[in-house]
Amino acid sequence: MRDAVGSSLKEEPVSIRSGSISLEGLYAPNDGAAAMLCAHPHPLMGGSMRDVVTEAVLAAFARAGYSTLRFNFRGVGGSEGAYDDGVGEQNDILAAADFLCREGKTDVALAGYSFGAWVCANVLEKETFFSKVVFVSPPLDFMAFPSSSPRVRLMAFGSEDPFCSAGSIGRYAKKCGSHLECITGADHFYSGKIVQLIDIIDECLTLK
Repeated sequence: MRDAVGSSLKEEPVSIRSGSISLEGLYAPNDGAAAMLCAHPHPLMGGSMRDVVTEAVLAAFARAGYSTLRFNFRGVGGSEGAYDDGVGEQNDILAAADFLCREGKTDVALAGYSFGAWVCANVLEKETFFSKVVFVSPPLDFMAFPSSSPRVRLMAFGSEDPFCSAGSIGRYAKKCGSHLECITGADHFYSGKIVQLIDIIDECLTLK
């Protein structure tokens, strides 16, 4: 990874089948059964797997010893298909999870940033496969989330985020039984606060 978070992840390009289409991804394998996949922000607002906050989430999980997988939703970058209002995107997450299972990973975590968190929340209504779940800046004031997502270990947000107010995420985290962390002064894009975000996720992952 060659970005502002300064990670030394050695990623390799991979192709992921999601139904009849192919998704582009970047996979950094590590020893052991633990792996994670990360869902990126809104495709129609410029979101992609190369988003700096998505990369920060990967860096935190890598620090904790996980293999990491990021991928572009359908219609983004080199991924085939077209934006599907979050429906086909749920299948993309499941396809990425299947890729990790075929790589021999049996302890698979899920993370989503912004729109990616919303897609993950909808996946969690149907699937119980994921061992740990992290939401970063779920846009609760912008998109309708399921009533609860009880397996979310951590929700992180910035105090200056216009799409994720303290009141909204506080109520949602309580319903989900999730640990909640607020980064003071951070906006939706964590400008100048990326290192703090990495540290918060890393600390949460090391807790039993």
